[in-house]
Amino acid sequence: MKHSLLPIAALLAVSACARVEPIDMNEIGEVEPGAIENAVAEAAPGLDGGLGWVIEGQSATYGPPEGAQLLAFACENGSLEVTRFAASTSGAGTLTFGAGEALASVAVAADNQAVENQRYEASLAPGDIGDDLVAVFADGTPINVTMTGVEPLIVAADAAVGSLITQCIGREQPPEAVAPADAAAATNITS
Repeated sequence: MKHSLLPIAALLAVSACARVEPIDMNEIGEVEPGAIENAVAEAAPGLDGGLGWVIEGQSATYGPPEGAQLLAFACENGSLEVTRFAASTSGAGTLTFGAGEALASVAVAADNQAVENQRYEASLAPGDIGDDLVAVFADGTPINVTMTGVEPLIVAADAAVGSLITQCIGREQPPEAVAPADAAAATNITS
């Protein structure tokens, strides 16, 4: 029995190394224009439908222009108040923000109001996940916002929201982390 498996194993090993034919470049030209953009829009439901950021003073909200908010940040008394509005059956969860290789997670708790659009909140002090959250918004790519028991939300990265988070709970970057172009711009501003 042991020897009968050896030829089968050899056959599997050889077939695993089988050559795959390259893609014909003529077939690539047949891809419908806009197909990639349509696929991205379908995969990222939060980035279409008129959703966007509204920034007022020290707060930023994400959602439709004339509808219920989906996500909010507010800088209050040196801490960042993070709120995710969603229908869920849980009284608490983990709210995670991810973009590129940057990731930030925080525990959130429901405000105990029995409403369809429940508020899940966390208060972040400098040093909690501030640097991680700053990195998520600095990435420049769409941000995947997930929470336990809630449908994921994809939000657009926004430099003004990232700046609000940085000013509220982010730490200052050490001088060696500043790019030369930024250093030159800073020099021109102070001169």
